[in-house]
Amino acid sequence: MNEAKKQRQKPADISQIPVEIILDILSRLPAKTLLTLRCVSKPWCSFIRDPLLVDLRFSRAISGGPDNFALFISSYNHSTSERHFLSASLHDGAATTHLLTLPKSGSDPAESEHINGLVLFRRRNGLSDPNSFAYICNPSTRQILKLPKVASIDTSVPYIAYYCYNLFGFDPIANEHKVLNVVIPRAYGLDGKATCKIFSFKTFKWRKVDAVLPFDAIGANLSFWQSDEVGDVRPQVGVCVNGVLHWMLKFVDGIMAFDLKEEKFSVIPLPPEALPANYLASHGIFVSVNHPYLIQIDGVLALVCCERFAKLKIIEVWMLEDHGKQMWVKDTITFQDRWTKKGIPYPMDIIYTGEILLRPHTISGNRMRVPLYDMKKKSFRLVEITLAPEWLSQIDVEYGCARGYVESILSLRKKDLMIILYLLCLFVGRSDEPVTLAYNGGVVAATNGIHLPVGVVIVDDVNESPSASGHSLC
Repeated sequence: MNEAKKQRQKPADISQIPVEIILDILSRLPAKTLLTLRCVSKPWCSFIRDPLLVDLRFSRAISGGPDNFALFISSYNHSTSERHFLSASLHDGAATTHLLTLPKSGSDPAESEHINGLVLFRRRNGLSDPNSFAYICNPSTRQILKLPKVASIDTSVPYIAYYCYNLFGFDPIANEHKVLNVVIPRAYGLDGKATCKIFSFKTFKWRKVDAVLPFDAIGANLSFWQSDEVGDVRPQVGVCVNGVLHWMLKFVDGIMAFDLKEEKFSVIPLPPEALPANYLASHGIFVSVNHPYLIQIDGVLALVCCERFAKLKIIEVWMLEDHGKQMWVKDTITFQDRWTKKGIPYPMDIIYTGEILLRPHTISGNRMRVPLYDMKKKSFRLVEITLAPEWLSQIDVEYGCARGYVESILSLRKKDLMIILYLLCLFVGRSDEPVTLAYNGGVVAATNGIHLPVGVVIVDDVNESPSASGHSLC
């Protein structure tokens, strides 16, 4: 009797459970729980980092309800010249989590693009330094990858300027995330030839590609369509659909497309009704009409067209239903009142609940209201987010891009290192000083000059040996 009781109390051997069942069970757990389990044992660590589990859990997260979705928010503090990056859940009244602060980053607008739970945030595409800040972040794992420098600055040419673009995409054929970088030098005596490179998440390096632009790239032909209107906050980002990157052109009535598999450029014509135009308003300012920009809706490319000063209650949305035949279908978002009275709620992004994320606006010193629009139900709802008052100023902070993302346990480290808040607290403590953490011979360095909350690290592809003060995890 006692022997039978001992047998019943004996812990189950995980090796006796089929791998398929283990992965199925683990894929239903929250990302935070899975990241904790990585330090239980080597077998558990192996299960959690299995690419099959990463993909299976992400697929479940997409269809698993709002608990798996969150917002990625950017803000800029004019009094301190610091740029803050935050995350917040889509629950009403939810508080934000501080991810990263960039000091002295300049007031230039920052934009973010996301795909498969990862977020690229960087200085707005256009006229800028080719090596302006660019980071890939996984808000779920608190892992941040600083992209390496793309090119050295040519100091031999006076008055040289660069048009620079970073676009984030996913190649489903290669099952790989990639960043496309396009740099066009502009100076007297230069031909303005574009240089294209791709950052690979398999090699963690930039690789030059011999892609030829389908038109002359001199000047700003490759620029995002941007208005000079004061206060224009419409997103100027790339959109990746089915392995193809898309972004708007400035002086060409079309959409630039770059196939990540074929590594070739092409141009998609705009529907005639969505062609951009300007008219001279009574107050002497040129106002853009049908100013289009791109988002993704239900897995298809979409154009949003609106007039900033128009007394209208609708925004037109054109969706590319058939890419081959270039068939566009029009839909509309209708407001109860003039949409300019609603805080100019431009559609910013699509979230996996099937709702369109509209431009958030601040309703008090530490509260932000996020409008969401359901395309199928033709209805709005509002989510209110509480901002952290201990590091945000009520007057000097300007809120910029907001994107939705899905929880993912995908690692940004070649050696598959994931470090999260509550684990670092055990080993490092709450120090603001840069630390070096050793893990199986790899090194993760908290970069000097960038303020990180405990548990958030900048991951650089470094090959140095761990310092004597390094801490080994798992």
